[in-house]
Amino acid sequence: MPTTAIDAEAPIAALAALVDAVPGIQTVYTGTPESSATRVMAYVAFLGADVQDKALGGLFRGRLRYFVGIGYRVEKAETAAETTMAQASTDFIMAFYANRNAHTLLGGTVDSMELIASQSSEPVYTTLNGREFRVVPHIVEVTQHQTVPVT
Repeated sequence: MPTTAIDAEAPIAALAALVDAVPGIQTVYTGTPESSATRVMAYVAFLGADVQDKALGGLFRGRLRYFVGIGYRVEKAETAAETTMAQASTDFIMAFYANRNAHTLLGGTVDSMELIASQSSEPVYTTLNGREFRVVPHIVEVTQHQTVPVT
């Protein structure tokens, strides 16, 4: 059943719950964290939306994009960072596709979704509050529909 409204918040919560269930993820943030007290973390951030008028009569389609980053505070543990990130990323991807039942896409919040797992051609490192994190980026694009009465 199609979604009845374009709701950018619901997929954030659904994606955060999905990544929170990945073994080894210690903390999940909504939005890019300023710092993280835990070594292994993930975050979900809204990247933007493209809303299009799809039909006479007020049918709108929203394509919304989200960033899911899985991060590891390196601190001289490069090998552990790589192996942990590889497994956590794979576990997230498998959980994402296991969640693609047509009636339960991200808890019923979207009509369709796509995962673009590889967003970089080289390792991504970022600094959060002076600490270096290795981050594996994932982009999720979802589609929602809304009918708006024509006046």
